[in-house]
Amino acid sequence: MEQIRHFLIAAGLMLCVSLCSSPYLFAQPETEPAPIPVAPEVADEPGADIPVKKSVIPTTPSQVVTALGWWGLPFGLATLISLWFSTERLVVLRRARVIPKPFVERFLHHLREGTVEPDEALQLCAENGSPVAQIFEHGVRKWGKPSVEVEQAIIDGGERQVSQMRKHLRVLNGVATVSPLIGLLGTVWGMIDAFNGIAGSDAMGSPEKLAAG
Repeated sequence: MEQIRHFLIAAGLMLCVSLCSSPYLFAQPETEPAPIPVAPEVADEPGADIPVKKSVIPTTPSQVVTALGWWGLPFGLATLISLWFSTERLVVLRRARVIPKPFVERFLHHLREGTVEPDEALQLCAENGSPVAQIFEHGVRKWGKPSVEVEQAIIDGGERQVSQMRKHLRVLNGVATVSPLIGLLGTVWGMIDAFNGIAGSDAMGSPEKLAAG
């Protein structure tokens, strides 16, 4: 009787082990594969089918002038004014014209030798007409006066001549001041025009259009 009980216990244990090790016990029921989601069709963005207009960057001087448009008129006028007055000042302010060496040497020689009278000295200065001759003329008019008065007359005459020689430099200073301001105004105008063009062409979401300008 005892042997039969041991045999039944052993048979039960073997049955439990065989059931636990069977792959069909814990196998999940077969299910159909999940369908692959299909991406919805995205409607084309407005203006996506419009070809991008490639902007040509001006490289040659003629292309730059053409791209400037009417903005080139102020710069052209400023260039002409600068060239005109620069050339005029280069001609007028030459050293040989302002301080003619032959006249200065001859005039000082007559003064040292005492071979010239005040009237003759004034005539020499008037005939020469150079800026340094006009300065000498202010000193000759004080002939016979104390040296302080003669020196002061020459200083005053020199200041007048310097002021006359600088009269056209103000025009060049004005051109040099106004031209950069016109360029800055053109830059601001171009930025406003570019942003208006981007907003009007619906190019905010298109890198190609933004790159084209």
